[in-house]
Amino acid sequence: MRLALAALLLVLGALQYQLWLGERGLFDLWQRQDRLREGEATADRFERRNRRLRAEVVDLRQEGEAIVERAREDLGMIREDEIFIRMVRPPSEE
Repeated sequence: MRLALAALLLVLGALQYQLWLGERGLFDLWQRQDRLREGEATADRFERRNRRLRAEVVDLRQEGEAIVERAREDLGMIREDEIFIRMVRPPSEE
């Protein structure tokens, strides 16, 4: 009887080990779920960025004003009849 109980406890221990710490155990499952959530969050960030870039490409292809705005912002271009004034804020003291 004691031998059968010891064997059952040994089998139960082995099953518990496999359940919690085994290659496909719960800890491994939780780690994979965390990595999946991180990957989904990264994919969502990239999808939002791609949507913004697609909208910008459409604007640049369809409207000439978007090209002018982009040249002004990125390249600092001004027209001949304009006066450029740059306002610089002093660094805040905190």
